[in-house]
Amino acid sequence: MRKIRVFLLLLLLLILANCASTNLPPLTEVPSLDNLQEDEKSIWSLANELEEKLNKNIDIFDDQDLENYITDIANNISPPLIKSKIKFRVKIIRDSELNAFALPNGAIYINLGLLAKIQNEDQLVTILGHEMAHVILRHSIIHFRDIKNKAAIYRVTSTCLLISGVNLSNLLNELGYVITLASIQGYSRHLETEADTYGFNLMIKNGYNPYEGIKIYYQLLEETRDIKNNTPYFFSSHPRIENRIKNLECLIKKDQNFIKTSSKKRNNFFIKMAKKAIIAALKLDIDSNRYKSAERTIALHSKVLGKETEFECLKGYLFYKKGDLEKSKQILTKILEIDRSKCNCLCCPQKILGLIFYKKNKSISIPLFEEYLQFSINCSDHNFIKYLIRKFKNKIVR
Repeated sequence: MRKIRVFLLLLLLLILANCASTNLPPLTEVPSLDNLQEDEKSIWSLANELEEKLNKNIDIFDDQDLENYITDIANNISPPLIKSKIKFRVKIIRDSELNAFALPNGAIYINLGLLAKIQNEDQLVTILGHEMAHVILRHSIIHFRDIKNKAAIYRVTSTCLLISGVNLSNLLNELGYVITLASIQGYSRHLETEADTYGFNLMIKNGYNPYEGIKIYYQLLEETRDIKNNTPYFFSSHPRIENRIKNLECLIKKDQNFIKTSSKKRNNFFIKMAKKAIIAALKLDIDSNRYKSAERTIALHSKVLGKETEFECLKGYLFYKKGDLEKSKQILTKILEIDRSKCNCLCCPQKILGLIFYKKNKSISIPLFEEYLQFSINCSDHNFIKYLIRKFKNKIVR
């Protein structure tokens, strides 16, 4: 039995020695992508396939100007030694959850819900830099090999324990837990912290203000408190948001050699480019009854977007959905006093006012509905509005 145990121990050490390395240099130190090992090349190939499937099958927010703007930022801040190897590209997903992720081939996806909580380009670069860091630091292959190595150790350890008669089932359960947790939650805390550090350096090297990075994380922290146990994937796959804030605060204390103000011109341009996405995200939140998230988006952007008709209309829509009909009527009536033509499928004051009046005074609601049909084209609820109009007119005839 002693000889068997010694043999198995030697076998375990041999497997440990042959485990794939997880101590890899960043892609900036790799001469060419042709130098990658086969397992990493396979991951890149799978990432290309996944990117193609995602772009065909998920609901991509249609705003080519915004995509180009964010993609240009990503490639502008990319290190010189990366530019020849990876062309970053960004897609916006029509989803209200707070999420962003990067595939190992440089494809980055940002949800509308997360984008709506960003106030300026500095904050956008905080998110972009972190996701780009996962790609540049090769975290996908490191994570893959880590799980693979743990699985190899698990199999040999199982055999050793079975033959030796030692009962260490708790240890086996913990190994299985680590592997499962890593596959579900994404990268380890260590890798996420590493991405925070690399992203921070990308920010300061390119003249962005990292204090804005802390602001965006505090804003996202407020969101997680409202969500409670239904944590979005963005937070379950990253370290606890409090740790993200601590990481950035520590990095700022260590390195004070950076710009401490934000470019007003650059940030105004961000709002101009992201306006449609912010308004679309606000509508998604209201339709999904995520009222606190919608209120936070309104609070973040009211100063800049407060004069936008669609933004104000959605404020009225939010009060309508929450049951505050008087406040809703006040906001929507004011819009109509300025311009009655500001009506579209995203938000139409006439339609919402028509719905408010329909129960108590249908004679007022019908002309509003008819205006809605006149100004908006091919909206998904047109048939329903036409049905309400017919129902009212049929009663009059009778």
